[in-house]
Amino acid sequence: MISIIIPIYNRLELGLKLINKLGGQLEEQKRADQTQVICINDGSTEELEFEKDIKNACKKYGFEYYTQKNAGGAATCNRGIEKVKGEYFTFIDCDDDITDEYVKNIFSELGDGEHLIAFRWVFLSSNEVGDWYHRPDVNHNVWSYLFRTDYFSQFKFNEKINIAWDYDYVERSVRSKPDMYIRYAANKINVIYNDLNQQSISKKASRGEIAAERGE
Repeated sequence: MISIIIPIYNRLELGLKLINKLGGQLEEQKRADQTQVICINDGSTEELEFEKDIKNACKKYGFEYYTQKNAGGAATCNRGIEKVKGEYFTFIDCDDDITDEYVKNIFSELGDGEHLIAFRWVFLSSNEVGDWYHRPDVNHNVWSYLFRTDYFSQFKFNEKINIAWDYDYVERSVRSKPDMYIRYAANKINVIYNDLNQQSISKKASRGEIAAERGE
């Protein structure tokens, strides 16, 4: 089983689109019974008119849906990891999109007991294909990886930081495992990264709208 964690904070219309697309692919590929999808709404305050539709879509596809008071992206991902039942887990940001081959790509790369499976991605703004670097330099985007649960679940996201907590997770987890078996899926693009979103953490940080650490 594969576990997919979708942290949701605002941008609910895009989140609804993502959930429907993922659910449709799982049904088409007949992988629904082999996939756990964990959707966690981290206290959204905008686009709440779409929340009922998200709940209905999750119910339709058998996805898990949880709500919580706003705790930040790191805490939301940690809660998702706590609920993982699959042998591997990954993440998709609610405002990103997936390619038409997302589900097919994931399941086609399993089978050899890999600790980490690395996929490529594409930028929404330019259609430029993103790339990772081979060991010891790796890409920091958690949604480009499948993490083997028994190997990585011991690591938690740092809930004290607001910026680059996903980068921090990769630095502490992937880089601390020099003996890991990584499969690089060089020709498979999974995620369409929404680098146009002006309300993303990275964009807010570049404008000085959020502090580096929570509570500052």
